[in-house]
Amino acid sequence: MSNQKLALDIVIMGGGIAGLWLLNRLRAENKAAWLIEKKALGGIQTPASQGIIHGGTKYALTGSLSASAKAIGAMPAYWQQCLAGKGDIDLSAVEVLSTYQYLWSTGSLDSNLAQFFASKIMQSRMLAVKKADYPYLFKDKRFKGKLYQLNEMVLNPISLIETLIKPVQNYCIQGELKRAKVTSQAIEIQLDSTVKIQAKQCILTAGAGNAGLLSKLGLKQPQQQLRPLQMIMLKGNLPALYGHCLGASTTPKVTITSAKVGNKRVWYLGGQIAESGVGVAKKDQIKKAQKILKQVIPWVDTQYCEWDTLNINRAEPIMAGGTKPADIFVEKNGRIITAWPTKLALTPRLYEPVFTALNQDSFNTTIQNELPQPSITLAPWEKSDAFHP
Repeated sequence: MSNQKLALDIVIMGGGIAGLWLLNRLRAENKAAWLIEKKALGGIQTPASQGIIHGGTKYALTGSLSASAKAIGAMPAYWQQCLAGKGDIDLSAVEVLSTYQYLWSTGSLDSNLAQFFASKIMQSRMLAVKKADYPYLFKDKRFKGKLYQLNEMVLNPISLIETLIKPVQNYCIQGELKRAKVTSQAIEIQLDSTVKIQAKQCILTAGAGNAGLLSKLGLKQPQQQLRPLQMIMLKGNLPALYGHCLGASTTPKVTITSAKVGNKRVWYLGGQIAESGVGVAKKDQIKKAQKILKQVIPWVDTQYCEWDTLNINRAEPIMAGGTKPADIFVEKNGRIITAWPTKLALTPRLYEPVFTALNQDSFNTTIQNELPQPSITLAPWEKSDAFHP
């Protein structure tokens, strides 16, 4: 490949949902934005998410709306507009795995949770399911708890990624930032020995990769924190399930989402079990998951399932005490804008503060992209090393 020097208005570094969302919105506003992805479009965190478009329910399990619940409360309606093809981005091609989820308890709910479900906070989001209307999965006589239907949808993260890529694929470049220099006029980016880019502005949306990019750009702020998880995957002849089993804490004991793989189905387990499984050996985390499933849904036979785990880091701005941020994060430092959505459902909220932070100067340059384009990521359970000892 011959040496290439490109002059671009806006470079987005990182091709997960945050970068792809911003690229779509900026291109729709006729901004000359380009995206650079080191590996595969979709990134790491997005395909590893459970695809839940939260409306804040699980953040409000104390009986009152937390800051997180307030920030995310309007997001399901926003996503519904996009999924109907009437929003800021047309997501009508995205696969909706389920339009609702279930919340269930293994026994009687404690008084705080009972008060919570009866409160006005959740009356528009929750529906107590009558025993006569229980889905087949919960008709088993061993189910002694309470069942609620939660009006929060679940999307297929890979379908979402593919839909976001389609309108902007020609503006995506495969490459890794090797060196960078920030001058008064531009950001000089060296991708490899043959590709040099001058950009007026750079938006960092690489999730956990933001820390390394900031370092290469000579910036010490903002600082990043990681909140790790060890998710669990099991594959077999399983029924479809999208829901949360409630425990004693405000974090569900286990959150289960489902995906079809050939003639089998994968259950993908998050929640408290994933948070408490950090640093636990894979075999021990699997044993723990098997035990919990026998407690919360014992009538489902998982004896012949294949099992695996997935370690994933949630990346976000550093918070006092390592707590999770309540909302998105956007910070401008000269020509560099750093962004973390902090939650899949919150991603659309990034656009307004990012757009406001952009400078108006421009190269006004259009290029014919002859550089390599990134591939598209796979779901964790579809990768070649999944379910192998």
